[in-house]
Amino acid sequence: MALRLDRRGGVRFTPLPSPFGRAIAERRRLDLENPDAFLFLSIAAEH
Repeated sequence: MALRLDRRGGVRFTPLPSPFGRAIAERRRLDLENPDAFLFLSIAAEH
């Protein structure tokens, strides 16, 4: 649903088991074996 509402194409998803997802999860101290949350990261950019 989020991708359908993202008209600018700025939303990205990554699976936790991927190398990038695992790095983010470890940095945020998420339990990869029992994830009970998701992260929404926002990077502000100047236009």
